[in-house]
Amino acid sequence: MADGSSQRFYGLSAQIQRERSAYYDILERTQKWSMDVTEWLVWFLDALQRAVEEAQFTLDGVLTKAHF
Repeated sequence: MADGSSQRFYGLSAQIQRERSAYYDILERTQKWSMDVTEWLVWFLDALQRAVEEAQFTLDGVLTKAHF
């Protein structure tokens, strides 16, 4: 990883897998139309945000159980 750590606390590939239909749609539009990657990049960053939020939700649950 970029920071030298081998740990990752979010699952971007799992998020893309969950949204694979939308991923392939945006990828196809980007490749076939203008080759402007802006729309794809916005989608990708939104998917990254959703992956991080999902990880935060999971982590919150784990910490709640740990504190209990």
